[in-house]
Amino acid sequence: MRESAARRRAFERYLRLGDERSIEKLQTALAADGDAPSLRTLYEWSRKLDWQARVDEIEQAATESSSAVLDLPPVFVPLPKLEPER
Repeated sequence: MRESAARRRAFERYLRLGDERSIEKLQTALAADGDAPSLRTLYEWSRKLDWQARVDEIEQAATESSSAVLDLPPVFVPLPKLEPER
């Protein structure tokens, strides 16, 4: 199945739902935007376009990226010496 613009938008919205994501919550969110395919259609898109695997890959990459940043050594910038006020 080819990913159309509508399918891509639905996936991106699904991804943004975070840890509590579900197809039902996705449909509710899309309906609030006035653009909701049926639940059956969303389940089909999710299955055929492997949304869960894609979410897992994206979240894993984000975790690895965050870990890499945390593993950097601290950077100390010397501050100029302050003169006491007179």
